[in-house]
Amino acid sequence: MMATVRLDEEHEKKLKEAAAFLHKKKSEILREALDFYVDHIFSEKRRRILSAVEKVKTADRSENERWNGAAGDGLER
Repeated sequence: MMATVRLDEEHEKKLKEAAAFLHKKKSEILREALDFYVDHIFSEKRRRILSAVEKVKTADRSENERWNGAAGDGLER
């Protein structure tokens, strides 16, 4: 697939400098940058979701223990 990217002067300069320094084509630099960005975004999103799940599990565990403790509050025969 062919894609066109418009860059301002600052980003164009950075891209040219990176390509020259790394001895790579500008398109290769852009592909690698996109891969890095997407991988970072997905891993960060996954980390946040897992963190939220752990918080819910902890809260549920605490609530469950509270209810289990209340089950023996003199209501037994």
